[in-house]
This record gives sequence, C-alpha cells and structure tokens, in this order.
Amino acid sequence: MAKAATIKVWDLPIRLWHWSLVALLMFLWYSGEFADDLMQWHLWAGRAILALVLFRIIWGIAGSQTARFSQFIKSPSAILGELKGLASGDVNRHLGHNPAGGWFVVAVISLVFLQAFSGLFVTDGYLWEGPWASVVSGDTQDLMMTLHELGIKFILAAVAVHISAIVVHGIRQDHLVGAMFSGRKQPASDYVDHPPTAWRSPWLALAVLCFCSISVYFATR
Repeated sequence: MAKAATIKVWDLPIRLWHWSLVALLMFLWYSGEFADDLMQWHLWAGRAILALVLFRIIWGIAGSQTARFSQFIKSPSAILGELKGLASGDVNRHLGHNPAGGWFVVAVISLVFLQAFSGLFVTDGYLWEGPWASVVSGDTQDLMMTLHELGIKFILAAVAVHISAIVVHGIRQDHLVGAMFSGRKQPASDYVDHPPTAWRSPWLALAVLCFCSISVYFATR
C-alpha cells in the first residue's frame, strides 16, 4: 500500500530547537529546585538556553518560511478572531502557527530569555554565582534573583497552557506533537494558509548555531 502523502511544515532545525529547549528547561527546573549538586551544570545549561534563544531570533528572521516571525506574528484583530472562533467552535486550521500560537511563541522566547539572562547575575553568596554577578551591586543581584525565581513560575504556567492547547488540537485531530517530530502534517483542504515553499539549509542553521554558541561562551566565560 502506498504511503499517504504529507505536507512538510517544520524544518529540522526548528524541530531540534524545540526538543532541545524542552530538555534543557526540564533539566534547569529540576536542578534549580531539587539538586544543588548539579548547580554547575545548571549554569552551563543556562548558557545553552541563551544560545538557543539567540539562534531562534536569527532563524526567525532568516530561516525557513514557517520559522519566520513575519509568517506568524499577526495583528491583535486576527488573534481576537481566532479566539472568538475557538469559543464558538468555528476554528480555522493552520499548517503553521495560528495567530494566538504565534504570539505565544514570542512570549515563550521572551520568558526563557529573561530567565536565562537574569541567571547570569544571581549568586548564593557562597558556593556559586552567575558569570556577571560580580560586576553588579548586591541590590541588582537581589533583583535578578527575584526575577529568576518568578520567571520559572511564569514558564511553568506557559508550559501548562501549551499542554492544554496540544490536548485541544488533539481532540480536533490536528496532531501537533507528531508534526514536531516528523516535520510533516496530513494534507487537508481546509487549511487557511498555504504549504510553505521557502526552506533554508540545515548547514546554514548549524553555522548560525555555532555562531550563537561561540558568542554566548565568550560573553559569559
């Protein structure tokens, strides 16, 4: 039996970025809350998060079509229309991010960046400190620690919202998790956006990631 045709939606760099971010956030949450002996690894994972965020920003400007911010950042009226449709049961189907999901991506990237950035300045005053903690005052360290402690709560809330959205989409037979593994979706006639046509080379993505990683390393060593 011939294999059913599918539509390519997400490129490999975005899928690897997504699951790397998931894994790092899980480790950072666990090591920050329950494993003080992993704090040095926590600090290095925070740097890795910064490199991923920087990569996502660049890839959101110059990457593949569905990765670009210009493709999924829509007007407030578009978001309102999407939410009204969700409430009434008349929901548009999108190959890529829907308007609300697009802004959610921006919010998550912003939260993760602020969490990692604030971690550069925090210290326990004894065993460990972020790479930039020594260049700021104690008051600034305290402020950054407060932001760091609040930030993880906002990130966990965003994770809960994301999981809820996945469940809703699963009920509608729009399997987001599977697409983020395979990069492809089943074809359908009721998608409101067109299949993407502009793809960037994974080698370009690797070059961008190397640039971001090296930049973060030298900025935070």
